[in-house]
Amino acid sequence: MTSRRVKQRAARWHWSALWLWLALIGLPVAAHAQSERVTGDWQQFVLVDDAWRSLGIYRVEKAGDEYRMTPVSQSSGPGVTSSKGLFDVRFSDEDWAFKSDWGNNDVGQFRLRRAAPGVYLGWSYLREEKHNFNMWVLVR
Repeated sequence: MTSRRVKQRAARWHWSALWLWLALIGLPVAAHAQSERVTGDWQQFVLVDDAWRSLGIYRVEKAGDEYRMTPVSQSSGPGVTSSKGLFDVRFSDEDWAFKSDWGNNDVGQFRLRRAAPGVYLGWSYLREEKHNFNMWVLVR
């Protein structure tokens, strides 16, 4: 099997696993959230070795015409990069984008798309290269 076919098969498996997870676990939690609400506490998950790993909870608030994000709790440990500040938070139609200061002059960019009420999916990027596949779930 070619490397390309292996990657395609792995991508299909990841999406299948993601939708199964959403159906069994994620959507019942998200169902408590209002479909259009974007403010509140969001739990971040990243896909690592075919499993979802929680990285923390972040509060999104609206101040005037601007959104701001602050960490409520962040995971720590090997391979975990904690945010030193979140900024440039934007919601537009089905998209959510923001930047995160990862220290050492590294700024992660998150580009997410609404997948269901209270659930956004997408990638974090570092210097325009995909870094982690993310799922954000509105938990409060």
